[in-house]
Parts: sequence; structure tokens; C-alpha cells
Amino acid sequence: MHMREPKTLRRPTPDEAARGVKFAHFNKNFSVYRKLIEDLGPNDRFRVSTRPTGHGEKVYEMTRAEFERALPHWVSSPSYNEINGCWYTQTAGHPPHEIERYLVAS
Repeated sequence: MHMREPKTLRRPTPDEAARGVKFAHFNKNFSVYRKLIEDLGPNDRFRVSTRPTGHGEKVYEMTRAEFERALPHWVSSPSYNEINGCWYTQTAGHPPHEIERYLVAS
């Protein structure tokens, strides 16, 4: 099965790396890629930048453990575990309220 990765995947900047960020990517809506998350240790951070239609850019940083605690219904969903084997996205405008505490810029 082909494992998808975001086309916008990038290495962290030096400042991001100093905070423990291992990768970053941009997507119109908040999204995670299981393959990338599973490669992280529990305390490794990742960064997702979004620009939902009609809204300004929002940037989130969190650890793998924080993501799994905040969105257990995503982690256990068929979309995350089976469909393409790698990703889940919030498709309608606003990211899930459970991750708002991880907002670092807007």
C-alpha cells in the first residue's frame, strides 16, 4: 500500500528544531499523517500550518502523545488506521476544538 506524505512536508527551522519539532507541513485544513506520527517518539513535536477557507493562517505544535490524548477518536478511526494507511484531515473549516490549546500562531 502506498503511504502518502504531504507535498508540503519540510524539515524544521533551527528555532523549531530547538523546541523538539521533527517535521512540519502545511495543509488547507488541519491534517495528520499516521506514517509521520508513528515515526515520532511520544515527546517529539510536529507542526501543522493551516489556512482554512475564509480564515487566516493557524499554526499548531504538539507532541505525538499530546495529539493522541487530544484526539483519541481520530487515532482509533478507520480513516486514520486503514484508508491509505496514513492520514486524517479535518475537512470543514475549523480545526477540532481539542487542539486549540496547541495553537502557537494565528
